[in-house]
Amino acid sequence: MLTLLVACSDRSAPPAEPQPRAATRVEEPATPSPDDFRIDAARALMRQGRFDLAEAALRTVLAEQIDSDRARFFLAVAVGKQKRYGEARVLYEAVLASRQTFPERIHAEHFLGWALYYLGEPEAARVHFLAHAEAVPGDGDSAFAIGLIALDADDRPEAERWLEEAIRRQENDPTLAREVAKAEARLGDLRYREDRVEEAIELWQRCVARWPDHHEAWSKLARGHARLGRDAEAALATRQWELALERIGRPLEGAASGGSP
Repeated sequence: MLTLLVACSDRSAPPAEPQPRAATRVEEPATPSPDDFRIDAARALMRQGRFDLAEAALRTVLAEQIDSDRARFFLAVAVGKQKRYGEARVLYEAVLASRQTFPERIHAEHFLGWALYYLGEPEAARVHFLAHAEAVPGDGDSAFAIGLIALDADDRPEAERWLEEAIRRQENDPTLAREVAKAEARLGDLRYREDRVEEAIELWQRCVARWPDHHEAWSKLARGHARLGRDAEAALATRQWELALERIGRPLEGAASGGSP
């Protein structure tokens, strides 16, 4: 605006030499990603937890169809589930840099966010979670992730806002009970950190009522009751913690009380 005002005020100045116009970047048009029935077969393997076999199938597809970003996306998911987050990151970034379209592409930001989070880059992860939370308003997991990052940084107002948003987005879907419980457990952690112990206990109780196998929440309930001198309630929560560990097949000797969800 300042440049425009100066130019308009000096009518005696000679006209400026015309400047060459910068070349306009022409983006390639979006095109559908090459598909293959083996991609959906690999997805079925991942639903069974067989991520190594899914990875092998997807690498076979990409060897034959190197331009298939849909195969590349699910390969990133399979690799990330095997905790090879650096490899997954490169694959997700390639998908996001491409102009190919496929139904699941909208979630690439979300999965890249988790890869970056586990690589120890929470601020970069937050950028991608925010993009996904805006693009998919009905999804609560990116909202949960943003709240988790804020909680890690002890940004309590931000953590509260996003954890409550995660609950709001998911609480009316019975199939997402576990996800809602995770957010309630973390909100309980926040309340405990604020020394609001009764509210923390209430949230952890809501969590285990919704998802009884959330053993960390049972452990935290025991700690909260013990802090308030409620020995009987603490003992009961400790027993429920042990039973939850048994239900999910984790040996008691390998568990640590009060762990993070």
